[in-house]
Amino acid sequence: MTTSQQITHPIVDGLDFLISHFKDGFPRNISTKATKNVQIKVYNKEEALAWFRAADYLDCKINAYPYIKRWKGWQGINRQVPDFLFVDLDLGVVKELEALDKTLHQTLKKINEKLGGYPTYSTMVRPWLSYIPTSRSVYLRR
Repeated sequence: MTTSQQITHPIVDGLDFLISHFKDGFPRNISTKATKNVQIKVYNKEEALAWFRAADYLDCKINAYPYIKRWKGWQGINRQVPDFLFVDLDLGVVKELEALDKTLHQTLKKINEKLGGYPTYSTMVRPWLSYIPTSRSVYLRR
């Protein structure tokens, strides 16, 4: 069994990796298993890590977009222009790892064709997780 001390380094590295893709810093919402996925506003990386540590690093998430102050008439609509896309390729649709790898390469090619570049993607675990910061406004279509 691993201890929290042993997994701290990969967690910090992973958080640094994600933050390096963000155009804006903090405040930002995070959630963990301990918060029952309720989002909590944090003001810096150290505060996010404190929440992650308190949750024993289970189900830790950080919002790709900075915290938005809600205004009168908010009605739950986020009017931010997307500048960070997240692509999750998993075995839910593709049943074999070889097919998943092929799907990853096809997806990367399509992203390059449509957005003009290759995303960063995590090879640490499968399913593949792709992180795509965009440098311009991108209109998303079905």
